[in-house]
Amino acid sequence: MSKYTEYLKSQGATDEDIKTLTAGPAGKAAEAAFDKALADAAEADRLRGIAEADLQKFNKWYTDEANPAYVKMQNELVTERAARAKSDALIKAAQEQGLIQVAENQAADAARAAAAANSGSGANAIDTSKFVTADSLAAQMRPIAEQVGENLAALQDMVLEHSALFPGQRLNVRELRKAAVAAGKPVVEFWEAKYNVPAARDAAAKAEREAYEKKLRDEGAAAAREEFASKFGNPDTRPLMPSSHALAPRPATGRDKQPWEADAGTLERDRVTRAAKHVVETISAGRPN
Repeated sequence: MSKYTEYLKSQGATDEDIKTLTAGPAGKAAEAAFDKALADAAEADRLRGIAEADLQKFNKWYTDEANPAYVKMQNELVTERAARAKSDALIKAAQEQGLIQVAENQAADAARAAAAANSGSGANAIDTSKFVTADSLAAQMRPIAEQVGENLAALQDMVLEHSALFPGQRLNVRELRKAAVAAGKPVVEFWEAKYNVPAARDAAAKAEREAYEKKLRDEGAAAAREEFASKFGNPDTRPLMPSSHALAPRPATGRDKQPWEADAGTLERDRVTRAAKHVVETISAGRPN
């Protein structure tokens, strides 16, 4: 008896009904369809069982492994963020207090941790010589702080000198530093090469020297003019000079007598002599009289 026949019988079909329903091609097709439906149901049950088993495995994995790992990751992330916040606070404090106070605090924390660890013995003991002390850390940081201060002073001097050598040109220190780092050179050295600072310094020194020399010349000329005006402008203080008055004797010209003291012939000869001398000097000089 087939499963199809058993199914019909379980549904109240008589032997005659079963014989009629299973007879002929239609009965065979119905029985085949029934068998296929049973096979499909069995396969569905099998797949459902596999799915239920996989679901149980997933629930176990999630409960025993995935969820604890996620919780652990969250805790580590919170701890890491807290440590980062503490580090940021230490860095900010270092910037505000010059690093020294931070070094002392860290050294104090390290000393307390070392003391607590050394309270044990054997494998629990810690070598405190490996901890950094406040004095050693301060000694290490002091040259760095000095170098930072020196670099800041050099940058400030560079900016001031740039303003003096190149009036009206703004110096972008940030961009200059990027270019210097890319070239592998110190900032000040890179600035001197880029703007030809030595030549600008020489030109500025030359201009300053010329301005100073011109000032000295102007001051000397002004003093000489003032002295000349003071000396020769006042008849009471100027040096004595031979009088050029018509009636004054003029030994340089050969006239040592007053006009009324000489006779007419002498005066005539003097006039002729002076006129002839003037003509000769004019001809000798090559110019018309």
